[in-house]
Amino acid sequence: MLKKFINGNIYVFTTKKFKKDQPSEDTKKYSWPAEINGNKVDEILRTCHGYYICPEWCKCIRQK
Repeated sequence: MLKKFINGNIYVFTTKKFKKDQPSEDTKKYSWPAEINGNKVDEILRTCHGYYICPEWCKCIRQK
């Protein structure tokens, strides 16, 4: 699991990792994780479609 973002790497948000990191009752409350699953995380703001994203919820798809 990622502990921090590394500048220059490209990340995508994954619902699977989000669910592993969050209590199950929290994951059922939100629809946004499914909506942004697989989308690229902004390299500078660390957001995805307006949501702030934790590194634990991401998969690195390209390293610098």
